[in-house]
Amino acid sequence: MEAAVRPFSDILEPARPAASPDGQGPVPFDSTAEAIEGFGRTWGWIDAVIDIAHIINDKWDAVWEMPMLVFLTLLRYRHDRAEMERARNRRALKK
Repeated sequence: MEAAVRPFSDILEPARPAASPDGQGPVPFDSTAEAIEGFGRTWGWIDAVIDIAHIINDKWDAVWEMPMLVFLTLLRYRHDRAEMERARNRRALKK
């Protein structure tokens, strides 16, 4: 059970961009959707930290030191809240 309450700051590392075939920088994107998806893959972990900091109304440091179980529970809350809001918006558009 000790692993469930360990701070997660040591397990998150920034994603590294993929190298192009010639090894000279990141792979170019073929479309806007691909660029957005690539950005999310690279920087989505920061987005999660920012959102959790907003949810708990605290600074990033508090999120980094948070027990993993608490962080994952808040991530689930964030995901479920977004799903509920999308469903509400779809219903509103149908009216």
